[in-house]
Amino acid sequence: MSYMRKKSLIKWYPIPDFEGYYKINRLGTIRSVSRFVSIRSHRRHYKQQYIQSRINNFGYRTVTLCRGGHCKTLFVHVILAKVFIPNQYSLPEVNHKNGKKLDNELENLEWVTHSQNMIHAYANGLIAKKGKAVIDNCSGKEFRNAKEAALFSQLKYNTLRNYLNRNIRKNPTCLEYKLAA
Repeated sequence: MSYMRKKSLIKWYPIPDFEGYYKINRLGTIRSVSRFVSIRSHRRHYKQQYIQSRINNFGYRTVTLCRGGHCKTLFVHVILAKVFIPNQYSLPEVNHKNGKKLDNELENLEWVTHSQNMIHAYANGLIAKKGKAVIDNCSGKEFRNAKEAALFSQLKYNTLRNYLNRNIRKNPTCLEYKLAA
């Protein structure tokens, strides 16, 4: 089967909020819809064309879609999920199961809560854990962050932070910040 024949067999689906303007296929390719638009006393024909996607600063594939003079930049994986993946619990975010931001295959996408998305990102090393490690120079014990050290030393978190930041001159503890390795 020729390339053009295969291309004509691909099924296209309207994009929510842009029906009559743009369509998407299961591969994530987006095209405009051929249409006539009346501008003042003229009718202008807009031919169907493929919309080029870009990769944003965070590594996600995006596309800019316009309707009525207003343009929106959208994530391709979110458009795919809205069109092809049921969201019966109205979950707000789309997760890449394998952690690869450019892998927009439908089998790799799922609807999740923000919390589930963050847990997945931390578990797969996609987001570095924030916070400075704290070390107890007396015992040599190391804590992941100031909150953990405060619980161990039975100090209030803010008091411990003041000691560590040297806002309080006399530090009765043996704790100090250490850069995480």
